[in-house]
Amino acid sequence: MGKIRLVGLDLDGTLLDEKKAISAPTMEALEEAARQGVYLVPVTGRPHLGIPKLVRTLPFVRYIISCNGACIRDEKNGTLLRERLIPAEESRAIVHRLQEKKLPFEVLVEGVGYGEAWVYEHLIALNPHNAFLPRYVKETRRIVPDMQAFVQEGRGLEELFIMAGRQDSVEELLCELRQIPHLHVVHPGPGMLEITAAGVDKGEALLALAARLGIDRSETMAIGDSGNDLTMLRAAGLSVAMGNAAPEVKTLSDVVTETNENHGVAVALSRYVLA
Repeated sequence: MGKIRLVGLDLDGTLLDEKKAISAPTMEALEEAARQGVYLVPVTGRPHLGIPKLVRTLPFVRYIISCNGACIRDEKNGTLLRERLIPAEESRAIVHRLQEKKLPFEVLVEGVGYGEAWVYEHLIALNPHNAFLPRYVKETRRIVPDMQAFVQEGRGLEELFIMAGRQDSVEELLCELRQIPHLHVVHPGPGMLEITAAGVDKGEALLALAARLGIDRSETMAIGDSGNDLTMLRAAGLSVAMGNAAPEVKTLSDVVTETNENHGVAVALSRYVLA
């Protein structure tokens, strides 16, 4: 493995602590890595608007990968370097099927999340102890009265996120979706599915950005904690699981760092990037 030149950072449960902040030790490590010329790249399932301003405005963050790899942005120039959409026809078919099943979902389009009002009410009810969620939804999501009509007018989706909350609600659907061409489906947690275009995931996007910057795979590191980070961890030259990561993430990764509450990103950067 060569010297690490690019680090892909998941946000929730990884870079961000439980208060959705970046701890002081982690910020210090990020700043030192940036001074040493390392690219620090947030890699998230969130739409661009849903990425905290705290992250988007970090002076050393130039590139951001959002929607689980569907979009790669240059924050410095305000440009979209790459966009890979779920084709419009497949998007409409999935939305129709989800509405038939009465499953809660949202669609991510041009950096914004859209859903019907009851979907976000359901999401907040599923997470009664998350004090940040109601405000996050209000500030970063847009309500549409008729999702079928909304996607009928569009050219395709960056991502589609299903938030049923119960595993048995998505098991049958998961099998159905995996039979549809032009889709990539990940299962980040119980009762949740994230759908992007075929061939699009966090790992593929991370390596695409690295290639654009002239960085070899062996010079990349990824840090994550959940199911939608697995492709990024497999792709990177060095994979780091957070101490709070799901068991399968820890098993797959090369090393395990501390939890997000114990500055796990700072510990990983200090050991494998700054040393």
